[in-house]
Amino acid sequence: MRPSRLALWLLILLIASAAGTSYLLSPAFFPSRIEVTGNSVVAAETIRDLAGIPLDRSIWQLDLGAAARRVEHHPLIRTAVVERRWDGTVLITVEERTPFAALPYFDAFLLVDLTGAVLEIRQAFPTGFPLVTGVDLPAVAVGQLLDSGPLQWALDTLFYLTEAGRGAVSEVHVGPDLEITLYTVDGARVLLGRADARLSRKLQFLEGILWELQEKGEAAEYIDLRYPDHPVIKPRPAPRKDPG
Repeated sequence: MRPSRLALWLLILLIASAAGTSYLLSPAFFPSRIEVTGNSVVAAETIRDLAGIPLDRSIWQLDLGAAARRVEHHPLIRTAVVERRWDGTVLITVEERTPFAALPYFDAFLLVDLTGAVLEIRQAFPTGFPLVTGVDLPAVAVGQLLDSGPLQWALDTLFYLTEAGRGAVSEVHVGPDLEITLYTVDGARVLLGRADARLSRKLQFLEGILWELQEKGEAAEYIDLRYPDHPVIKPRPAPRKDPG
């Protein structure tokens, strides 16, 4: 190929590339709509505002990572992913944090998720969540991640249980030496001993014991699983029948 012809082809490619880039940055690729999915608590409009997607800039000029990080600043949003599509749509997909347990906090209660992030401060007792006690708390704010070893052990205790098992627990107490005690909704005290690697195994035993008691129509006053190979169960006395 002659040098003059090669230069001509290079010029054509350069012009085509510039034209293509100009088109991708033109108003034809300004965001046509911003869709939000995965949210059930946080309003879609709130998520759009947090993302800060400019409507007068091509979708190919957007910093999607920065937009996602802005959305994740919301205390109820765990993760966010921002994507663009050829039709001009910007899609924001979020995963919301969900309350997992409650903690007494001065004259109120904290709702935290599985990681220990504070989702809400409530004045009234939050029904429907197990209570975590024995954890010293500093002054906190919504959105703050509580860096507490005892709290994490309590949350791990609840995590190791099945959904049905968690539903049977009303309180998890962490003692000063990380001694964990559960209280069931029907009033049984469960001694799990010091938090260690055997915790998940102990909780598996506990769920089996609770299931057997339920099948027999019985209840326990306390269950000692500090030594899981040798559990101790004290049955609750049956209520006395009224002789009259």
